[in-house]
Amino acid sequence: MLFLSSSASALPSSNILSKSYQNSTLGIDIHYPYNWKVITTECKPTGHGPCFGPTFIRPIINTGNQSVELEYVFPPVIMQNSSLQGQAAKIINRDNQSDTDLTLIDSKQVTNINGNKAWVIEYVFNPLECKGIGPEASCTFYQEPGSPYEHVMYTIIEKSGKLYEFKYSAEMKDELAFYKNLDIVRDILGSFKPMT
Repeated sequence: MLFLSSSASALPSSNILSKSYQNSTLGIDIHYPYNWKVITTECKPTGHGPCFGPTFIRPIINTGNQSVELEYVFPPVIMQNSSLQGQAAKIINRDNQSDTDLTLIDSKQVTNINGNKAWVIEYVFNPLECKGIGPEASCTFYQEPGSPYEHVMYTIIEKSGKLYEFKYSAEMKDELAFYKNLDIVRDILGSFKPMT
């Protein structure tokens, strides 16, 4: 997978991530590019699963890219209740029960995100068929005009005794566009700090 390597530990350039989002209720501090939008919703978990906190949205650059989003999933999981691998298994089980059109193409621990252990889970939505894993995965999609597919990656970051979950999704007609946005998503995740 191309998502993270040991070189991901350096903080990103302030020129790239010039805006800051802080929310003491959700307990997050994260930086994002000046031209991305932040959509906030009231996030109150009901006990029936997580809810989504702020969503960071990349501007649409051309007609081939419908949407690129990074969402914070609230609340974080306390490590006493789950391990990094255990939480990944719960997410996969949750998604298998809620969406049968998702195809899992990768799930593994990555080296680090800014010095923290992390786990990534990668899916594609609505493929006809997939072979292989990660960027080597070869998927055949519906070829109907105007029928984009969605590529989703959950990232779980272990920090300060808690597991923080983020969902990166790209709904696109261009299969490679998901990977083209990974560097900036990696930088955003690298800037993440929990607020105590």
